[in-house]
Amino acid sequence: DVARVLFGEQGVAEGLSPGKIVVDMSSISPIETREFAARIEKLGCDYVDAPVSGGEVGAKAATLSIMAGGKQDVFDKVLPLLQLMGKNIT
Repeated sequence: DVARVLFGEQGVAEGLSPGKIVVDMSSISPIETREFAARIEKLGCDYVDAPVSGGEVGAKAATLSIMAGGKQDVFDKVLPLLQLMGKNIT
C-alpha cells in the first residue's frame, strides 16, 4: 500500500527533510496522487508522479515508458534518473 510506504511507521516521510524529492512510480488513482503530493509538499518537499509501463522486461532492459507529472523544475531535476530506467519519458 503506497500510503503506508509513504506515511506509515518508518515510512518515506519520516526520513524526509526540506528540499527532498519523492518520485512515486506506482500506479495509483489521481485522487491519491494529489493527496500524497499535498502531504509531501507540506513537509517542504516535492513530489513527482511517475507511473511506468513495460513490465519486468522493460525494467531489466531500461526501456520503460514513464509518464511523469509534477512541477517542471522538479521534473528537470529527476529526469536524469528517469532516463536510466526508461526510453520514453513524457
